Amino acid sequence: MTTAPDERYHQRLADTSFRPVFILGFPRSGTTILYRILDKTGRFNVVSLYHVLYHDRLLDQHLNNEAAAAVQRIADYFDRYDLDTREADRLTVGPHQPVEYSFMLPERGFPWTVSEKNSDRLRLLCKKIIYLEGNDLPVLLKNPLDFGNFLRIKQLFPDARFIFIHRHPVDVLNSQVRAMRQIFRQKNHYLALLYGTYGEAYDNPLTRGLFRLMFSSYVPVGLLYLIHRMARDSRYYVDHVGQLAEEDYVSVTYEELCRQPSETIDSVLAHLGIDVSFDAERYIQPRDTDTAPRIETLDGYIYRRTARYCRLHGYRP
Repeated sequence: MTTAPDERYHQRLADTSFRPVFILGFPRSGTTILYRILDKTGRFNVVSLYHVLYHDRLLDQHLNNEAAAAVQRIADYFDRYDLDTREADRLTVGPHQPVEYSFMLPERGFPWTVSEKNSDRLRLLCKKIIYLEGNDLPVLLKNPLDFGNFLRIKQLFPDARFIFIHRHPVDVLNSQVRAMRQIFRQKNHYLALLYGTYGEAYDNPLTRGLFRLMFSSYVPVGLLYLIHRMARDSRYYVDHVGQLAEEDYVSVTYEELCRQPSETIDSVLAHLGIDVSFDAERYIQPRDTDTAPRIETLDGYIYRRTARYCRLHGYRP
């Protein structure tokens, strides 16, 4: 078994502690824009693209003056493919932009959520970030796939606090389907860098064609799976959020973040005990997009599958 480059330096982390704050919500519910705005406040440490790609050698690169070269390799990759954004949206990319920690969790491709098996990997990453940054700011973490997993996270990370972001399920599904169609219509080199298996799937005509079919307007298998997953996670949230102490979480909606960005961010910071006011207006650029026809026909079905969640947040069909 190959030893990770950082293992010989792990003793340096023995006295390092961290305070985790998890941003959770459905995929395409606004977790990324919330993550990036909170990063701009300067009151958090975040998990960057560089951290994820080199998570097993961050200490080694830092202590041997190789970090700058690693960062440059990422920048060179973006230059090679002329990447300014994530391609699936208008959000900019860069070696130090915050990303989801899910991409460094899997061993042999699974799982993408925090578990007993991989929690030490995430714990080590957080300690490394604190060690490298040399401060005691909270570590801000984001993974939409852990939205239906927050009680396990709380068990594994007792000091964890949560920022939940919600969005109307129909709008979420519309964005999810559009994203899936786009990444299999044209290769997304940003995603291929983070997740090599996607690049392999796209490059294989058979799997690329299968995914295109699954998320086409004619065979709604992919959409039905996404509805099932959303219904499952919405039930989990409604059934279990009350088991968290009130001081351990704050809940906002994408809609209010778009309407009142500064007020919403200030309320999040205040709940976390961070006494600062932040002007978030310039970071919000909501887009009006048409709802895919297939999703329009399933509007009532989607609402019924997520009815309790929708009622909790005032969403209507």
